[in-house]
Amino acid sequence: MPKNWMWDESEQRLRIIDFERTQHEPAARRDLSRLHYRVLHHRPDLAAAFYSGYGRPLTCEEKQARTAYAALDALDSVCWGATHHDIDLVDEAHTMIANLRAECTRRSEGW
Repeated sequence: MPKNWMWDESEQRLRIIDFERTQHEPAARRDLSRLHYRVLHHRPDLAAAFYSGYGRPLTCEEKQARTAYAALDALDSVCWGATHHDIDLVDEAHTMIANLRAECTRRSEGW
């Protein structure tokens, strides 16, 4: 996630930190769900650039997995954040839930 990215302007190098919650799973399961619903959801310009750089569009199955895992991740984030007094993570989970709700509303209204 962006909060774990450190850009070194002088070296033009990206460094990644903070691996305590890392897992080896398919991208659609954790990484894409977090990135999509926490960062890209309200930024179609960034979403288009990211998915273009990803190299291919997501399949319908991957989109469904991204949504399902976002719901699971939001709940996990609330639990972990509350247990570890990480209010920022709880806030990020709230953002994911709000974005999931907005997406479901748009789908049900036929947008």
